[in-house]
Amino acid sequence: MRNLFGKFGDDSLWLEATDAQVSLLHAAAPAPELSPLKIVTLADAVSLETTAIDAKDVASGHAFLLKAETFVARPFAGQHDSTTVGESKDISDFLGDAPTGCLCCGGGGGFGGAGGSQGASSGIRDASQPGISEVMTYTYDAVDARYEYTGNQLVDGALFGSRWTVTNITFSFPTTGEFYNTPYYDPAYTAEQVPFNAAQQSAALYAFALISSYTNLTFTQVTESAETHGIIRMSQTTADGAGSAEGNFPGSDASDGDIWFGQTGQPFYLTPQIGNWGMATMIHEIGHTMGLKHGHDSYTTFDLTVGGYLDGPGPHFGTAALPADKDGWAWSVMTYRSAPGFTASFQGEQFNQPQTYMQADIAALQFMYGANFNSNATDSVYTFNATTGEMFINGVGQGVPEFDAVAGVGKIFRTIWDGNGTDTYDFSNFTNNQTVNLSPGGFSTFSLAQLGDSRPLLAGFTAQPGNIGNALQYQGDARSLIENAITGSGNDLLIGNQATNTLTGGLGNDTYVVDSESDAVVEALDQGTDLVFATSSFTLGANVENLTLLTTTDATGNGNDLANVIYGGTGSYDVLNGLGGNDFIYGATDLPGAAQTLNETGLQQHDTIANAINLPAASFGLNSDANIANSTTAPHTTVTGTGDGFYDMYSFVVDAAGVVGTFDIDASVSLDSFVELFDAGGTRLAFDDDSGTSEGGGGSTSGADSFLSYTFTAAGTYYIRVGKYSTTTTSLPLDVGDGYTLQVSLAGNALPPALPNPADGVDAMDGGAGDDTLMGVAGDDYLTGGAGDDSLDGGTGNNTASYFAASGAVTVSLALQGTAQNTIGAGTDTLVNFRNLAGSFHDDSLTGDDNANLINGQGGANTMAGGLGNDTYWIQSAGDVIIEAAGAGTDLVLSLIDYSLAGKQIENLYLAGNGNLNGTGNGLANDIRGTEGNNILSGSGGHDTLDGQNGDDRLDGGTGNDSLIGFDGNDTYVVDAVGDVVNENEYMTGTDLVESSITYTLGAYVENLTLTGSANINGTGHAGNNVLTGNSGTNVLTGGAGDDTYVIQNAADNVVEANNAGIDLIVSSVTYSLSGKQVENLTLADGAGNINGTGNGLANTLRGTPATICWTVAPTATRSPVAQATIP
Repeated sequence: MRNLFGKFGDDSLWLEATDAQVSLLHAAAPAPELSPLKIVTLADAVSLETTAIDAKDVASGHAFLLKAETFVARPFAGQHDSTTVGESKDISDFLGDAPTGCLCCGGGGGFGGAGGSQGASSGIRDASQPGISEVMTYTYDAVDARYEYTGNQLVDGALFGSRWTVTNITFSFPTTGEFYNTPYYDPAYTAEQVPFNAAQQSAALYAFALISSYTNLTFTQVTESAETHGIIRMSQTTADGAGSAEGNFPGSDASDGDIWFGQTGQPFYLTPQIGNWGMATMIHEIGHTMGLKHGHDSYTTFDLTVGGYLDGPGPHFGTAALPADKDGWAWSVMTYRSAPGFTASFQGEQFNQPQTYMQADIAALQFMYGANFNSNATDSVYTFNATTGEMFINGVGQGVPEFDAVAGVGKIFRTIWDGNGTDTYDFSNFTNNQTVNLSPGGFSTFSLAQLGDSRPLLAGFTAQPGNIGNALQYQGDARSLIENAITGSGNDLLIGNQATNTLTGGLGNDTYVVDSESDAVVEALDQGTDLVFATSSFTLGANVENLTLLTTTDATGNGNDLANVIYGGTGSYDVLNGLGGNDFIYGATDLPGAAQTLNETGLQQHDTIANAINLPAASFGLNSDANIANSTTAPHTTVTGTGDGFYDMYSFVVDAAGVVGTFDIDASVSLDSFVELFDAGGTRLAFDDDSGTSEGGGGSTSGADSFLSYTFTAAGTYYIRVGKYSTTTTSLPLDVGDGYTLQVSLAGNALPPALPNPADGVDAMDGGAGDDTLMGVAGDDYLTGGAGDDSLDGGTGNNTASYFAASGAVTVSLALQGTAQNTIGAGTDTLVNFRNLAGSFHDDSLTGDDNANLINGQGGANTMAGGLGNDTYWIQSAGDVIIEAAGAGTDLVLSLIDYSLAGKQIENLYLAGNGNLNGTGNGLANDIRGTEGNNILSGSGGHDTLDGQNGDDRLDGGTGNDSLIGFDGNDTYVVDAVGDVVNENEYMTGTDLVESSITYTLGAYVENLTLTGSANINGTGHAGNNVLTGNSGTNVLTGGAGDDTYVIQNAADNVVEANNAGIDLIVSSVTYSLSGKQVENLTLADGAGNINGTGNGLANTLRGTPATICWTVAPTATRSPVAQATIP
């Protein structure tokens, strides 16, 4: 039996009971003084003065209130015999066959600003709408550890989990709150109801028309009355508790489907128009009533049934958020993030809001309600007004967006769904350079002046990825594709799709990407010099000059009567026909200069993942360039950039794991550059702010220029960001006019070329087969002798002898330089002037000398031995062995795998890459550094420094006085000595924890403390909100001014809190009393057995756990005023 004693104060006693008995005991007082219980049924608000609970007075789906104390229970259902006070009844007698679930677990959602809650289907369940909604079936994806409906996270991220089962949905605009059911989940809403005005009603009709055009749903307006109710009801309210706006999900509650707009001063709520915040909010809230959730929210661990969101038995878990690189308005009007990578902050204003449902929303709606292929099912031509921004379909206007008088234009920001027909985007009236992408989900930019600003309330301009986006395909059905595109007089890029496309570029030097011989490229005479990239065989049409095949199998490329330049693909047998004209034809191995230079003018802001400039695969080539290492074997491209007051962000695609990217900044003397590498989720993988060019035969040698090399562990899209130097590890935006050259090289495993006449500088040489002599001269050189008996002289500089191409394991020693040595796997070589060794991909034996050597075993299980110098070892295999003598320098291991220094005479360990790796020290004073991932770093003995970098790290220095540094992330620090120092400051984000086996006081920027072991030790927090957890010993836990939580395991533990020092909570796994403590709340821990909890003179909330529970409340005569009814 568990007892909760309220004592004095306005207390709430919480019952959590499943498969248990409920005993309702009124007062611990003599029977003659037992005052009657006052029971109120929420169904009809009838008050009964009785000492018995008459279950038939408790309507199905409702709870009741003991007026002596606020009694909160799970929903009851059915009608049963009465139960007298003190009598125990099975909980099943109250629940019947109805599912359990929390009552009123939150209101609906507001799309807008501060205080707007959003998304919950809420209210009292009275089954007034049975049979018109259902919970959707989901599956669990064990690989990604999430629940899914479609398997596409972009679509699942917008799905809530319930939908309507009728295809005609009624809606109404109530004129009075009296038409709503009573009791309502917030009676103030209906009491202070305000009808929608004409503009709001018109906006709702616009949103319903959009949904009808996407799906098989129809909408019918009805006149709301006491007898007639719309499934979707839309009103305003002046109630204080209302947020900015809320829309309730599909369900069987009378309130499900209701929309409320609060009176919180949100902009343009009363004057919605296409493109402003009021219209976007209307679209958003109606989306909730259709079953769309917030794209930025993850419901993967949230039980949607217990919360009252969904009908039916639980648990029922929701989906993950949208993919990080697509969590923005360009993909969903349902997310709070205006663009990927930004916080979900308020950006509501007049001109830059989504004008339709976007691609993720449309796909989610169609998954629930089917796709409407009768929408615009004829041959449709889509045009836009270059001033007003209005869209026209076959000349018929579709509504005028808000006009920005300052900019002189109306913005264009929408997604297009077209049901059938042969359709055309006609942007011929726009003169700027255009990018038109007909691919499903692709974006097109044809008017820079009319691009939406994703951060309109902040300074500057952060462009959305396009004026328009294409809807995703429904079940692969090609009828929704846009087949044709026409652009204007700029230098345009036109990308087709899987349909048969006709692409017309007009004036300017246009570039086309096609995937079928049936695609047509149309150019008139003398309309620029044009280029076609084809992923299939292709024949140039009239007036098109150049063709590059991007094929990997045998293909045919045909020119025309012009002077053509034609490049073959990588198939083994391409047929290239120049036909008439003076043509230049190159096979794939003959490309003389395919790499392109992109001129970034600084006129278009591109500082985020969402608006990054793409470096397409076609821009990478193999032409010789003295500023780029391995330029004839490693595909590379060049960007000349100009600063615009923001960062410059570029995207590119890595085809496979193992690709090595090199990013080299050569700048004017005015720019101290900073280069950073990100993945598609916005995680920074690497950065460099202060290196001169260190590969290639020339280029900048300024120490202010940045150089970064990175080995990718997975294929995908990545981003490089150019900024300027700061005094921290985060760059600053470029200044206006900052000029730079960015060299981007993506190298595979191809051999570097032989350089028979090496120049001074950074040289890469490969002798290949034969007995070669390679001279590095000046610079830091990388020499590979290859097969044969070679002589390698690195010259001056910090040079590397490499055996990566050896056919077998090699044995090489830098201590034998100047002497011919049999390497076994690569001939007999003579090495001179080398500091560093790189092995093969076999099991090598590599030995350094008394200099500071860098030894890299590469692949295989290698044995590496240094000397007296400060040596560095690269570890990539668990089979690698390092040999170091005691006192032979201060040495470092760089490891791409989990690694331990135990048993080795090595001081320092740096984990490399971006993975979740673990590192362990030894008895020396170690410096151990983690990655950007989640690391476990253990120091063992010695006075160690552990640096977790970013990520959620666990840092345990072991014995000794250790320095522990977590940086960003939710870090855990293990403290076992008074001399241990935890380093956290105000710039390091995350919620951190100290696990201490000694008495400990938290520093200002660490939130939580757990005492370990069994000793009688104490823990002290600070002025923030702390969680202080005791051990099995007797502890004194002292909080501060914040709202603290104490976890108790020993009844003798003492909690010290000052009066009015926050609202505090004790979680106890033993019987515990708040008496004598300035703590308000007590929760009995799950799984703790039959234990009791007692309050004090404050207003307490006491919570029990699933078990057999006895509720005991103080007599009415001794209590403070009656509490109001509350339902969690």
